[in-house]
Amino acid sequence: MKKIISISLLLLSLTAFSQTAEEFYKQGQNKFFAKDYKGAVDVFSKAINAYPNNAQFYFYSGLNKEKIKDYEGAIKDYNKAISLNPNDPDYYQFRGDAKCSLENFEEAIKDFTKAISLNPTDAENFSCRGNAKDDLEDYKGAIIDLTEAIRLAATESDFYLFRGDSKHSLEDYEGAILDYTKAIEIAPRDADSYSYRADSKINLNDIKGACEDWNKAKDLGDIDADEFIKKYCK
Repeated sequence: MKKIISISLLLLSLTAFSQTAEEFYKQGQNKFFAKDYKGAVDVFSKAINAYPNNAQFYFYSGLNKEKIKDYEGAIKDYNKAISLNPNDPDYYQFRGDAKCSLENFEEAIKDFTKAISLNPTDAENFSCRGNAKDDLEDYKGAIIDLTEAIRLAATESDFYLFRGDSKHSLEDYEGAILDYTKAIEIAPRDADSYSYRADSKINLNDIKGACEDWNKAKDLGDIDADEFIKKYCK
């Protein structure tokens, strides 16, 4: 499941930190941007030892653990952050994301629902919950959430892509094509949108249109498109 992780979460205000805590933060931030996620975890572990009641340091530690696929460790850090500050919606959203990575979709949905209750205008919360519902084959529920995500952030191409996937799963191929087309309008160099639209077109027996999309996806780097081109396109 695609997930959208905002680097801006690492750029929060430092005014609440003392100078030493700020130094930990900057060290961890530098390692994060250098993609040295293990190094960032080490920095934030030291920060936690020095400031055991600072919820943000647990959050940053968890975020970097997700990057190295230590999802259980990330969840433990998010749990601690939540225990220290239960009203931050980001903590629930990222814990839900880690739970999705462990395919614990039911519990993830609970976290996304809590995040929505704390911040009902964040489109990403609805998108995350919609994707978790899709993974549980609750395609209608997924479409409802993704429609709300689109209402809140109409220029985010992935939301149309995700909703198109759910519509495709319900065999609403025409509806899926409309969503994939919108995703392409917003992000015309995203190979996935062309590939998925081709899948919906082939189900409507639009072989010519499907082949055009697979060829475009191939041009954009989709290595799997060639298999379908050989099978369906003359």
